[in-house]
Amino acid sequence: MGSAFRMALMMTVLLCIPSYLSQSQPVEQNSEPIQGQLLDVRYLSYECLTASTCEPTQPDHLIEYFSAVWCDPCLQVSDQLNNHSENISVILQHHPSALDETFLSDSKLRFDLEYRLLFYPSIVVDGSFLLTGSRQAMDLNTTMDNSTTNWSGFDSIEYVNGTLSWNASTGEVVRIWQLEPTPHTSLNRTHTNLARQLVTVPLNASSVTIETRDLPANTTFVVMLENEGIRQLSAGSLAPTGLVDVSPDDDMATAQVSSLSPSNLALIVAAFLIALLAPAFVLQRNIMVGGRQQDVPTRQAEE
Repeated sequence: MGSAFRMALMMTVLLCIPSYLSQSQPVEQNSEPIQGQLLDVRYLSYECLTASTCEPTQPDHLIEYFSAVWCDPCLQVSDQLNNHSENISVILQHHPSALDETFLSDSKLRFDLEYRLLFYPSIVVDGSFLLTGSRQAMDLNTTMDNSTTNWSGFDSIEYVNGTLSWNASTGEVVRIWQLEPTPHTSLNRTHTNLARQLVTVPLNASSVTIETRDLPANTTFVVMLENEGIRQLSAGSLAPTGLVDVSPDDDMATAQVSSLSPSNLALIVAAFLIALLAPAFVLQRNIMVGGRQQDVPTRQAEE
């Protein structure tokens, strides 16, 4: 009775799996991820914010640096970026790790969903090129030299008496990152350009108020014109990654589980059930073979 029940259960599950796959597979094949894009960038310095009127500058390059306080290799990369001498580049540091006191959820969404990164430290140059680990970070200048940015989209943008207004010919959203010098929580050092707040507004809003009355000294803003979606990043260096600090185990486990597609999950369940019910197959076969062997002597005796 037990073996028959197990076989019936297995057959029911195996018959349901193809139906589940047939329902989930077309959706997976037909749905393509929406491609995002960084179109234009502007930078508001602290001097610009404290003036009554100014025009945000357009940097040659945008360096987005993803790090964590507990990440030892990040200290080396931070020192490298602090000594970065190019004034024409803007550095935006993110703390996406929930283990940090300076964690910002908007930075985590950019790390996980938009750039789909896995490791600290990681550097994204101009929203297009990825450098992973302290060794590849050493190639930052080479990556920027080989990258030609064509920022466009903001036809005009200005800051007047606490209001940032713009006209744009393309794009979907305007993201305004507030950067503040922030003391390290355990070491005698400072995160120079750490993202502490994000304001996202639709493109057609055309303006947003920036409250400067209580801003900490040397606060700056990075204004991005973007199309929302997943970014396709290219390798910015062919060097080995060197010292790479992986995200905490709980974050990695969540990322791995969420990356399983429905079809792969169904196949894993099917394989597990087959392995679980294999002894029932063997037992059922032995019973059937034993029954046939007993039936042969009985027939011979009757003859």
